[in-house]
Amino acid sequence: MRELIELLKDGHARTTKLLAIELGTSEADVKRQIEYGRNVRGSIKMSNLIVIVILVVVMFFAIKGSLKHLKGEGGCCGGGSEVKEPDKKLNGPVIKSKTFKIDGMHCENCANRVKRAINGIDGVSAKVNLRKKEALVRYEKDVDDSEIISAIEGQGYSVMS
Repeated sequence: MRELIELLKDGHARTTKLLAIELGTSEADVKRQIEYGRNVRGSIKMSNLIVIVILVVVMFFAIKGSLKHLKGEGGCCGGGSEVKEPDKKLNGPVIKSKTFKIDGMHCENCANRVKRAINGIDGVSAKVNLRKKEALVRYEKDVDDSEIISAIEGQGYSVMS
């Protein structure tokens, strides 16, 4: 039967007649069925290609996000196994304290990143409360608030006040 179909694809009229007799139908029906089979196979190939392309795109973005996450470059949860950031000791007396409300912290690693960024500024020390989404900053010298806000926003978080 397959041999007959293959010969028919090559356009042999005699094969069309033989196949019609074999199937008990007309030559026109045989030609229609063969053409339909060609169209179905073509659309199946195209739909498979579309599904494969979609899967490749999804996998690309999933892998890209996972690598960013594993390197600790993501906006949240990068690393995951870090120990809590230690408190910074100020050398002089505290001259002022201010609380900054921070949006975008979701986990302990987020809080550690904010604390590390603020504690990297000379003359200030921070304690970050993840649950309240705020940082209490203590000053031992005059530091402009914009410097602290810039350090926090540089880590990908937003300062609300």
